Amino acid sequence: PQVTIYSVPTDVRDRDTGPALAESALRIAEALENPEATAKTLWNLLLQHFYMGLNYDEGVEYGERALKIAREHELDDLLPFILNDLGRAYSSSFKFDQAYAVQKEAESIWREEGNLHMLADNLTTAADLLFGRGEFDESKELAAEALEISRRIDNLWGQAYSMMVLAGTMVECGEISDGIAMIEECMRIG
Repeated sequence: PQVTIYSVPTDVRDRDTGPALAESALRIAEALENPEATAKTLWNLLLQHFYMGLNYDEGVEYGERALKIAREHELDDLLPFILNDLGRAYSSSFKFDQAYAVQKEAESIWREEGNLHMLADNLTTAADLLFGRGEFDESKELAAEALEISRRIDNLWGQAYSMMVLAGTMVECGEISDGIAMIEECMRIG
């Protein structure tokens, strides 16, 4: 768990401590032949490479290894998190079809589990991917659903994240005034 807080956007994120802890944790997990600890550590290495902007392709490799282990050992609690973040890494490595596929798989799990916080995050990430591909109508639909969920569960970060993507799609669809109003609200909430 320490690896995660040193790896993702937190007040204690550290480009030296996070990777050092992760490498140490990975050696220990593999020596103990513990698939869950190995998959979690590989997932954390994926997070580091994505959020610290280290090497996206290397992050993808860590994520794919984590995904393989999670599937082989039926680590159902960890699987959707790996899928969700692997989608981000694939997108950063310009592997858009793979990104969308894992995002959709994670989405179905979040819906089935009723995890609304992660569903909203997932929908916005998928909307952002579609926005980048010029698929504005579908992007707008997903971002709007994410915003509705985030409002319902009073998740301010989720609201700001979905508004950011939704505002862009609104502008691209010719809804300039509404898009500007949306981004202003996004900044206020953010």
